[in-house]
Amino acid sequence: MNREIKFRGKRTDTGKWVYGSLLQWKDGDATICANESENNNVLIKYDVNPDTVGQYTGLKDKNGTDVWEGDLLLTPERDIMAAEWQDAKIITKCVRPACPDYVNSLSFAYPVSEVIGNRWDNPELLEEKK
Repeated sequence: MNREIKFRGKRTDTGKWVYGSLLQWKDGDATICANESENNNVLIKYDVNPDTVGQYTGLKDKNGTDVWEGDLLLTPERDIMAAEWQDAKIITKCVRPACPDYVNSLSFAYPVSEVIGNRWDNPELLEEKK
């Protein structure tokens, strides 16, 4: 299976997501180089918050939405799972405290699950409802 290697991160100046190739610096900073088609395919560098950088998994959810590292997926059982890399493979891990403690291969979960947000834009999804 061939997949496109691409990354996303939140810009340090605007907080908006940017997508493209990742440059990580020795000091821990990160830059995404984005191909801006509206600017005649000019490559533009954006400084991003390194804590928000995530890689595209090469997979899509049940609605055809790209699944990225850090995305939160809602399963048919109504559990919320996070897409994470572990041992060079992408997995889903239950993120709520009261959720069963289990890990699945994302390739098992993604066709029937739906991306409902991510851990940076939607931290409320990580909390238990009272």
